[in-house]
Amino acid sequence: MKTNLRHLLTAAGFAMALTLIAAPLNAQQGKFSLPVEAHWGNAVLEPGDYRILGPAPTSSIGVIYIYGGGKAQMALPAVSDTQKLSGHSYLRLINVGGTYVIREFSSGYTGHSYLFGIPKTLRLRMTPQADHDVAGLMDIAVTGN
Repeated sequence: MKTNLRHLLTAAGFAMALTLIAAPLNAQQGKFSLPVEAHWGNAVLEPGDYRILGPAPTSSIGVIYIYGGGKAQMALPAVSDTQKLSGHSYLRLINVGGTYVIREFSSGYTGHSYLFGIPKTLRLRMTPQADHDVAGLMDIAVTGN
């Protein structure tokens, strides 16, 4: 009895691991060039070229993976929303007292928009209008799905 339960749990764990590994394969992939240092959630990205792997359209967990500068980092959105499919994906940057923050990732491929939090140390320096001033929109070149 214990052996059968152990085999069943092992098989279930293996199936779950395969699902977690395969899920990002269906996600949007893209590239972008960051001209300035920017905060993305708790991650700090140096200027340079990056590859982004967005959440799979069917994923309930909106983890965004960012690869560049010899590192792999993750960003978790605070809020996600649906939008019209457009095929146009972009990042929205804001300027918080001279520090750039990636505030939104809009995926035209999946029809989802992800809003990211601003680190507390930067939020304390914000004026009431600062979050409304867009410092720039950066297009993401889709590389596959």
